[in-house]
Amino acid sequence: MNYMEMFLFGHKPAIYGTTLEKLLDHMVFYLKQNYPYLNLKNNGINLIDDADTYLFFQREEQKQYFINQFQQVQPKSPEFHFLLDKALGYPPKR
Repeated sequence: MNYMEMFLFGHKPAIYGTTLEKLLDHMVFYLKQNYPYLNLKNNGINLIDDADTYLFFQREEQKQYFINQFQQVQPKSPEFHFLLDKALGYPPKR
């Protein structure tokens, strides 16, 4: 099962990717119609030039939590990447 299927079946709390990725680019219209999301480039986070970067969530509450936490960190900082990992469901490093 790939990351997209895991998200669609509810096994992943969020997914992150760019329109340079074939799978995400193919699914982006469906995902935007059915899941809460952020276009990171439109929110001042340009991680990859020439591509839109999306963060899709299972629930609106997850998106709002991410937005609230994001306001307290700098884009591309270690704190931002920790927040992104947490949103994606990765466990904290020990």
